[in-house]
Amino acid sequence: MEKKLVTSDKYPHQFYYVVGNGDKTILLIHGFSEDPRIFAELVTHFSKEYTIILPNLPGSASTVCIADMSIESLADYCHTILQENKCVKIVIAGHSMGGYIALAFAKKYPDNILGICNINSNVFADSAESKGLRNRRIKIVQDGGKDAYFANMVKSLYAEEIVNLHPEKIENHLAQSKELSADAVVAYHTAMRDRLDFAAWVSNCNKPFQFIIGKNDTTLAFEKLMEQTIIPNITFIWISKTGGHMSMVEHSKELAYHLQFFATYCASQ
Repeated sequence: MEKKLVTSDKYPHQFYYVVGNGDKTILLIHGFSEDPRIFAELVTHFSKEYTIILPNLPGSASTVCIADMSIESLADYCHTILQENKCVKIVIAGHSMGGYIALAFAKKYPDNILGICNINSNVFADSAESKGLRNRRIKIVQDGGKDAYFANMVKSLYAEEIVNLHPEKIENHLAQSKELSADAVVAYHTAMRDRLDFAAWVSNCNKPFQFIIGKNDTTLAFEKLMEQTIIPNITFIWISKTGGHMSMVEHSKELAYHLQFFATYCASQ
């Protein structure tokens, strides 16, 4: 992956990665507790037809937070990166929190979008119960419990099979999470807690959607993940029967195949 600095004065000391130089562009946004390195294995499976742009979200990988860390502001940050690379038409894909950012981007900049891929994420706002859980996690981190929180949380994102057979994958992810400051963790949880509900917008959107779902995802309920799949007008779905919340790590080759198929379809419309 080629590392590039964001040149805009609005985002000092921020960076992103680019993989490939194909004529089809995918903007691939990482989620909470991650940085672009979480996609390292996934991108090795993409063909030469694709250019993959991977923003490092402000606050991740030991970078500083920006003044506005809302989901919409992070979408603007991703748009700046696209402008710097002169990208006009893209497929946008986001994992978990990155999926929320992808939706905000697509809503604000629809002319740039060919299709939206939602990886282990959902189009709904947080429920009252979920908001309460985020508030409790914010309190834990503010009280100095960041490392203990991540030690438990990261492992819970993976299917038991991956935890048992590939502990190095969990360790790599945990190392990424430790590079987040407490302020960044609080900012991300606040952004996710306060995000908009995109269901109504998705139902009226004429863009194709793809949903990547893990049957054993314990972070987001399978039934709720499936509920969103009937909302768009054009829907592609891949369900990993053994996957958890981390499809790009648990089943990188299969995810690459399905995402490339979707991107090719979007480019042909």
